[in-house]
Amino acid sequence: MIEWLNLPEKQKKALINHASFLSGYSPIALEKDCYVTLALQAVFSTTFAKNIIFKGGTSLSKGWQLIKRFSEDVDLAIDPVILGFQSEISKTQIRKLRKASAEFVGDQFLFTLREKLLQIGVSKKVITADVRTTKSSDADPRIIEMEYTSLFSDSNYMRSKVLLELGARSLKEPFSDRPISSLLNIIPNRNFNLPIFPVPTVLPARTMLEKMWLLHEEFSKPSNEIRHIRLSRHMYDLYCLSNSSHAEIARNDELLFNAIRTHRSKFTPNKYVNYLQTSITDLKLIPPPEVREKWMEDYLLMKRSMLDNEAPDFNELIEKLSKFSENLKN
Repeated sequence: MIEWLNLPEKQKKALINHASFLSGYSPIALEKDCYVTLALQAVFSTTFAKNIIFKGGTSLSKGWQLIKRFSEDVDLAIDPVILGFQSEISKTQIRKLRKASAEFVGDQFLFTLREKLLQIGVSKKVITADVRTTKSSDADPRIIEMEYTSLFSDSNYMRSKVLLELGARSLKEPFSDRPISSLLNIIPNRNFNLPIFPVPTVLPARTMLEKMWLLHEEFSKPSNEIRHIRLSRHMYDLYCLSNSSHAEIARNDELLFNAIRTHRSKFTPNKYVNYLQTSITDLKLIPPPEVREKWMEDYLLMKRSMLDNEAPDFNELIEKLSKFSENLKN
C-alpha cells in the first residue's frame, strides 16, 4: 500500500474514482479500504502477528469475499497465552485477563504498531495511531484509532479513521490463513504494486454463529434497551452468509455451536439470555416490531455508504432471515 500512499493526491483520487466505477462501491468506502488494508499489513508484520487472529464482519469481506460490504473496522482477537494465561481460563481469572489485555493494547502493542508504521514508510502526518480513552482500566476490547485525512467530503456514516478493536476474550479456533489485498486490485494495468499478504482469519461458519448469537442477545432485551446504531450490518452479513455453503456448516456443526454458546455465557453473558436452554432453532434474528423502524434507518445509512449498488433493501433482509430461521427448525 505504500506505493499508492506515495502517489500525488490527484492521482490517488482518480484511481479511487476509477475503482468506484468498476466496483460499485463509493469512493469514500474504497479510500477507507486502502487504510484498512494498510492497518492489517502493519499489524500482521509485527512480532505479535502469530498471536493475533482476524475476525468479525470485515474478515468476511476482506478474507473470504463472502459479503459485498466494504471493510470498515477491524476486529482482532489476542491469544491470552501472550498475556501469560493458559488456554483454559476460569471465571475468576476473567477480570485479570481484561486488565492484562487493556494494558497490553495501550502500551506494548500500540508502541510496536507505531514503530511498524514508521518502518514500512508511513509517517505520522499520514496516519496517527492512538488508543481510545476509557474510564475503566480493564476495558476489553480496547480500540486503537488510526486516523487519516480523507480526499473526499465527509460522510454521515463513514469516519476518516480505521478502528482496530483488540480483545482477549474471543475464541481462537477455528481459523485459517487467507490472502488479503486492497479493493484497488480491481484496476487493470496499474503502474504501482499492491501487496497480497496472508492473515490468520476466523472461519466463516464461526463468524456466522457469533453474529446469530449477537442478534439474539440484542433482541432478547426489553424493547427500550435494544440498540440499533451500526448493528444492522450483522443482519446484512447473515443475509449474505445464508446463501453460502458456510450456512450448512454452521447449522450442522453442533460442537462449534456449543463451544460458542459456552464461551459467550462465560465471557460476555447477557442477563436476558438463558444460554444452556438456547438451541440454534431458538435464536432471534429479526428485530421486534417496536424497534424495526430504527433498524431500517440504520440499514439505509449503511447501505448508502458501505454497500454496492446491488444490495438488498431492508424488507428483503427481513424476508430472507425469516425463511432462514424457519429452515433451521426443519
